[in-house]
Amino acid sequence: MHPIVDWFYKLDTQSETRDFEDRFGGRSLYSMGLLIIGRDADLSEKEKDRLEWRKRKLLVNSNHIYCLTFDDLYRTLAVRRDIYNIFVNSDRDE
Repeated sequence: MHPIVDWFYKLDTQSETRDFEDRFGGRSLYSMGLLIIGRDADLSEKEKDRLEWRKRKLLVNSNHIYCLTFDDLYRTLAVRRDIYNIFVNSDRDE
């Protein structure tokens, strides 16, 4: 099996245990997964199509799995960093 599938299996099968409740503060948990693969430049056109399909369709036990490349992750974090810096700097101007 895939580690992401195994992780969601474990969460599901342990959700009714006292240990689960102690760790997560309850017996119900909203969760999602993150699958990060390779670099954009290393993907063939077929692999890019497959990644786009996964981005839209991949669920494990009704939990969305976000699929992206390391480059996607970098761009996302860079945008968030830039937005954060705008807000931090706007507070200094006041």
